[in-house]
Amino acid sequence: MSEHGEAVMEVQAAGSVERLEQLQAMLDRNRDAYYRAIDAGRGLSRRMYGWLDEYDKARGTAVWAAFCKKHGLAPSHRALDIMA
Repeated sequence: MSEHGEAVMEVQAAGSVERLEQLQAMLDRNRDAYYRAIDAGRGLSRRMYGWLDEYDKARGTAVWAAFCKKHGLAPSHRALDIMA
């Protein structure tokens, strides 16, 4: 791969890592709402399901590996692990 191609991939990965960091922060911030909904027997909001799905869909990608390495997370973790 050319230097330009590697640089482009690095920029794209950085943006995606930033998105995973945003999702992680949103899930962490809304942990209490998640447990209140579960305790009350209600389903989660579409927005919360969307965050969980988007986070988990990144698993197994190069971006996921970079994100996990950056934050010292096991590559096998899932979005719900953040909520624990």
